[in-house]
Amino acid sequence: MTTSDVLGPRRNRTDGVLARKAGTVGKWEGVALSRTLVYATVGMMVAAAGVAVADSYASNKQVDFFAPGRHQFYVWCATGKDFTATEKGKSAEDAQLKLYNAVKAEGRSACWPVWQGKVSG
Repeated sequence: MTTSDVLGPRRNRTDGVLARKAGTVGKWEGVALSRTLVYATVGMMVAAAGVAVADSYASNKQVDFFAPGRHQFYVWCATGKDFTATEKGKSAEDAQLKLYNAVKAEGRSACWPVWQGKVSG
């Protein structure tokens, strides 16, 4: 019994590997390229959606800043006795000024309110 009887006739074999025609691409190379393009496209879509959500959030914060109502502030004090407070106003700037004057009238001249957002009520 010979080797060719066990392995069968040699068909375009080169060092035990089937020979490819020159210039052809393996079938898995095309799949890998397609998969890479799909992942890149999905990644760009997710990034675009994140930017849109962040832009919408920033836009709402700008609307809230100029809206009348109750605004929340973090009052930063140089003495280290920080606290949070709410104040009503025509806008966040108006409410901030009212709160600043109220805190200053209490004798805390080294404190400054920092706007956190608009709250209901």
